[in-house]
Amino acid sequence: MGAKFGCGLLLPLLASSVNLRASVEGLQSSSDTAPKCAAWTCSRGYVPKPGRGAITGASDQVCCDKTCSLFNCSSGYVANEAYAHNLGFSDTQCCDRACGAAESAGIFQCNASQAVGNSLKAGVSAEKCCDNICDLHQCGPLWAPNPEAKTLPGNTDDKCCLPTCGQVKCDPGYIYDELMIEKPGTTKEQCCVKSCELFTCDAARGFSIPKKKQSQKATTADDCCEPQCRHHECGPGWLKDVSKDDLFEPTDETCCLQQCESVHCPTEWRRDEANKDKISSSQDVCCLPPCSLHSCDADAGMANVGDAVFGRTADRCCQTTCSKHQCPMGMTAAASRIASFPASDGLCCEPKGCEEFRKLKKLGKDATCNSLSKDEAACTSSYTSYPLSGKSASMTSWVKCTYDKESLLCRLDDKGGNELKGCAD
Repeated sequence: MGAKFGCGLLLPLLASSVNLRASVEGLQSSSDTAPKCAAWTCSRGYVPKPGRGAITGASDQVCCDKTCSLFNCSSGYVANEAYAHNLGFSDTQCCDRACGAAESAGIFQCNASQAVGNSLKAGVSAEKCCDNICDLHQCGPLWAPNPEAKTLPGNTDDKCCLPTCGQVKCDPGYIYDELMIEKPGTTKEQCCVKSCELFTCDAARGFSIPKKKQSQKATTADDCCEPQCRHHECGPGWLKDVSKDDLFEPTDETCCLQQCESVHCPTEWRRDEANKDKISSSQDVCCLPPCSLHSCDADAGMANVGDAVFGRTADRCCQTTCSKHQCPMGMTAAASRIASFPASDGLCCEPKGCEEFRKLKKLGKDATCNSLSKDEAACTSSYTSYPLSGKSASMTSWVKCTYDKESLLCRLDDKGGNELKGCAD
C-alpha cells in the first residue's frame, strides 16, 4: 500500500519539474534567436538608427530614422534636395523659406519696377526673388502687350504678351481682318474675314472679279464684281477689240481701237478726212496742221499758201512764186508781184510799157480825168485804171488822160499807146 502511495505521489512531481525546466529553456532559446535591427534594411527615405546592432526589431519604425526626403514642407516653405538626407522632420530642418512667403512677412521688398518672379522659389532677398515686371518687356513680332500682366513679373512674350491675329492661319477664301492683324486674337472667327474668292459674279452680263480684288475683304458679290470690256459698246470712231474682252473698267479707251474720226485735233488744225476710218490715235496721222506751220524753200522760189490750206508737205503747202517765172516775149516781170503765187504769165508778167505809165500819177479811186480839166499839165501827167471785164481783180486796164484843147476838157484816151491792159497795180 505504502509503496504505491509513494510512487504515485512522486510521479506527478517529477513531471512538473520536467515541464518547468523545459519552459525556462524555451524562453532562453527564443531570446537568443529574436531578429536584430542590424539585419534590417531601411526603406527609401530612412537611415539606420545609431546602435542598431543592439536593438531587437525588424521594421523601419524600430530600426530606422526618417530623413527630410519624406517630409512635406508647410505652406510658405519649399523643399531643398540638399536637405534630403538630413535627419529631422520639420520645416526648419528640411525646407527653405519661399520667396512669396518671405515677401509677405516683410523680410524683403521688390522695387517699383519689379515683383516676386516665382513665389515658390527658395529665397529671402530681393536679389534672389525679384524679377522685372512685364511693363518693361517689349513684345516681339506677332505679339501684343497683355494689359493684365503689366504689373506681373516676366520678361518673355509668353508671360507678358498676347498672341495677335498674325499668328492665326486663315482658311482658303478668307483673309486677315486688317483691323485685327496687330490685335490680340487666337481664333479664325476673331481674326479672319471673307474675301472675294468666295463669291461668284454674273459672267453672262460681263462681270468678273479682278485679280486685285481676289484677296480683298468682302461681304457680298457686289463688293467684288466689276464689268469687263466684253459687253462694252464702242462709241463713234472706235472699233471693238476682242483681245481686250477680259479687261476691267470698260471705256472706249480701254476696250476699243481708236479711229482717226474720234481723235481730237489741236486748235486750228483740221481732221484729215482721207484718214477718217484709219485705226490710229496719233495726231500726226489723223490731223493736218495749217500750212502756215510748214517751211517752204524760198530760195527755190516757193511760198507758203497760209492758214486756209492744211497739210504738211511742200506739194500741199507751197506754191511757186513769180520770182523765178520767165515771162514771154513782149512781157516783163511785174516787180510788185515777185512774191505772188501761183506763178503764171497773167499773174507774174505785164506789158513792157507799164513802167512808163508808173512814171505818171495814178488817179484815186473816185477821181476821173474830167476832174483835171482846169489843169492841162496835171491832165497829161495822169492816168486811171479800171478792172477788165470778166477778169480777176488784179487784171486792170490803164488809160492815160489826154487834154482836148478845143473843148478844154481832160478825158480818157484809149487810142494808140495810151491804153495798156494787164499792168500790175
